[in-house]
Amino acid sequence: MHPANLFSFCRLGLTFALLAMLSHGVQAGHVVAIDFSGGSLGPEWAPPPHSTHTNGVVRIAERGGRSHVLSMNLKGNSVGISTVNFSTLQVNVNGFEQVKLSFDHHADHDPVTPFSSGGFQGFPEATGVAVSSNGIDWVPLWSPDLGHEHGWVSIDNLDVSALIAANPQSLSSTGLLNIRFQHFMKVASGQLRSDGRGWDQISVSMTPIPEPSTGLLVALGVASAIGLRIRRR
Repeated sequence: MHPANLFSFCRLGLTFALLAMLSHGVQAGHVVAIDFSGGSLGPEWAPPPHSTHTNGVVRIAERGGRSHVLSMNLKGNSVGISTVNFSTLQVNVNGFEQVKLSFDHHADHDPVTPFSSGGFQGFPEATGVAVSSNGIDWVPLWSPDLGHEHGWVSIDNLDVSALIAANPQSLSSTGLLNIRFQHFMKVASGQLRSDGRGWDQISVSMTPIPEPSTGLLVALGVASAIGLRIRRR
């Protein structure tokens, strides 16, 4: 190939590679963010029921010293009756990778009952976050520290993709992903109802999976650059 033509080809390849990388960079960092400022659960949340008992409560309200800031509150509303209260966020992860979950979590003098290890169905007596692809088979992602019985804490970048990869029989990296926020209210007979737990500033961050065409353009650019370097030697 004539040197001038080779140079033009390499320059074109590098341009393709740069455009591909810039295009991918614009897509990177997709985030589903929820702060409950609208005062109700949005369409991204699964519809009721939200409790294993008719008096379970899922309420959007101020909580825990955050004046005029709304959060999602899960609690029981019956004296002497234990119940599991929950709300499920549904996120489409099709075409994405590196899915991570962050949120703020509040306790109000409630003891912690963590999830047991391993998958489950139904509603175990536990507090925390679990993940499901079909809404039936669940895998625990997180439970509060046993010492966290009061106040707000921030939980950052729980690796949902790693949980999916570790549980291929139960979870899928494509389609709709169910993320359940759950509170177990353990009440002995005669005791008062639970003060519950709060959730706020929920975010699910995801990175788009590069399209094959993007990879081909990048490869073309790199190959062109290598060809140009070899030609100049």
